[in-house]
Amino acid sequence: MYEQRAVEVAGTQAAVLDRDEIRELKGEVLGIFDAAQNKVYSDEWGSDDFNNYVALFSDIEKTESFKKVQSELRLIEDANRVDCIYLVWMAPGNPYYVYLCDGDYYDPCPPGVIDTLYEGDRHFAAGEDKSFGPIVTDSETYGWLVTAGMPVYDTDGEILAYAMVDISMNDIISQQNAYNKSFVAAILALAAAVCIICILLVNTAVIRPINRISDAASNYLVGGTDSTEQELAELKIKSSDEIGSLYASIMQMLTDIDGYVRNIVETSRERDEARIRADLMNELANKDALTGVGNKLSFDTKMEQLQKEIESGSPVFGIVMADLNNLKTINDIYGHDKGDFAIIKASR
Repeated sequence: MYEQRAVEVAGTQAAVLDRDEIRELKGEVLGIFDAAQNKVYSDEWGSDDFNNYVALFSDIEKTESFKKVQSELRLIEDANRVDCIYLVWMAPGNPYYVYLCDGDYYDPCPPGVIDTLYEGDRHFAAGEDKSFGPIVTDSETYGWLVTAGMPVYDTDGEILAYAMVDISMNDIISQQNAYNKSFVAAILALAAAVCIICILLVNTAVIRPINRISDAASNYLVGGTDSTEQELAELKIKSSDEIGSLYASIMQMLTDIDGYVRNIVETSRERDEARIRADLMNELANKDALTGVGNKLSFDTKMEQLQKEIESGSPVFGIVMADLNNLKTINDIYGHDKGDFAIIKASR
């Protein structure tokens, strides 16, 4: 959910930011960046070299292009309630990216700051992918974050910059850790209770009967009284036959338990498979086979939900209607396969 949210917000940035302002801001930042003799990475944050390097870009924060872009970033950040969104430039082949503008209110990253790409994202630097992430990281400074980025294209289809978003996952990770601790504690408590019950059962069902048999046999071998003989008779001890019978009984019990467990496991597996098939059938029933988007059944279900919200007096919704023009022309000129491709792309 967090990863999907990050991708959606990054996509919103990339779609609505002012291209002209970004182009102007990018030119100002990269002009100073390319001319800088000593490029200092963010790993040296707070050092004299880093402060001197960042100072080269201090005047950029006073420009109109920077102020306008930062204002747009903050509007998007406020509207989507995320932790931080920012604009960077990533040159193909370079394992780093350069900050152009940060929308954070409290501790924005200055323009010109250089961050190193994570090892797992080097394929991105090589130009093999046009989108960034989403990736989940855990650092000492920022804790758990999910980060995603989408390219911002100019009118010629060239990449101007990358719209990035960070969403904190500290709360959900804390809840998960608390759940894990509670789960482990419950398992340990259950295991302790099972052990105690097992010990009691073994003591009652095995140890005590064996001790009675042993005591009765000892008394008999010593030359016991009539009461000892009566006790042995009641236990029906027949030398080794009794041991064989006990072993057979135990083995039969284990066989029965094993059969019960297998039946339970098989029943559980069949139930899970049935649920998976039902979920798959439900998903297929609600999706259009060609495009993968919701079909008429899915639409009707959403409409029922929306109608309930309308009747409750608190509906929040929007409607978008779109039409794919010139589909017949595409089919006639390029073939129905291309027509289907156009439908799929439009649906996405």
